[in-house]
Amino acid sequence: MLIGITGYRGRLGTYLLNHYDNFVGLDCDVTKPTEVDSCLEKSSVGLVLHLAAKSDVDYCQKKENFTKVSLVNFRGTYNVCQSTQRLGIDTVLLSTDHVFDGRWGNYTETSKQRPINNYGMTKFAAEGFQTVFDNLKVIRTSYLFDAERLDTHITKLIEGKSWQEYPTFIRRSFMYLPHFCNLLHAYFWNDYNNMPRMLHLSGSESVSWYQFMNKLSEVFGLENNIVPKRWETKGMVPRPHHAGLNTNLAYKLGFGKTSYTYGLEQMYKDNV
Repeated sequence: MLIGITGYRGRLGTYLLNHYDNFVGLDCDVTKPTEVDSCLEKSSVGLVLHLAAKSDVDYCQKKENFTKVSLVNFRGTYNVCQSTQRLGIDTVLLSTDHVFDGRWGNYTETSKQRPINNYGMTKFAAEGFQTVFDNLKVIRTSYLFDAERLDTHITKLIEGKSWQEYPTFIRRSFMYLPHFCNLLHAYFWNDYNNMPRMLHLSGSESVSWYQFMNKLSEVFGLENNIVPKRWETKGMVPRPHHAGLNTNLAYKLGFGKTSYTYGLEQMYKDNV
């Protein structure tokens, strides 16, 4: 089965295209329905992985960007689903733990969504298209990291400099991007037709950004106590504090559990 990827130029899409067969990029602007239709009609894909989205939380929160963010994240998802349903093509939307308010953490697939920022709101709205389109499944994840995404953080820590302070109050279920892609590959090829309409694929435990960066410094053999703490300050864009995802359903379905520690260790081995 050939799987088409919208937003394939991003970090996740690029990795999938470079490391797995049967993925192809869908070169279309998802905000333009006729362009989406034409692209899909000319392709021979049997499934679409919908990655195209505006995901920078600070960018999404700015009033001057909200129309563009809504057009891509909400209307773009509608355009893709409308076209794929007409053509009989299944679609998988990648969503986020930002659809939750972050009061409790350990959210399951059936936990009540209460987004507290514009990014989370638009992804929550996009997930809602499941009530309209029978061909739409959703995978939620948390923070996917790799050496490229953490490059500035790693460089500054190696230099012994503090690029920024790391929140003690924001927790995520961090996961190494290649490990996520392995699970995604299994999701599509092992038993896709029997996968639930909503599934969490993420790291097996939730830790704060401060804990995550401390573990990174340990794995890289850096000095202790070089990661500065940060507490919440006024004026920052709202973010869910405890937004880690519960992955028990995925585990019951045969997906292995992968810790952020193992991910950091593998990232170090992959890049030394």
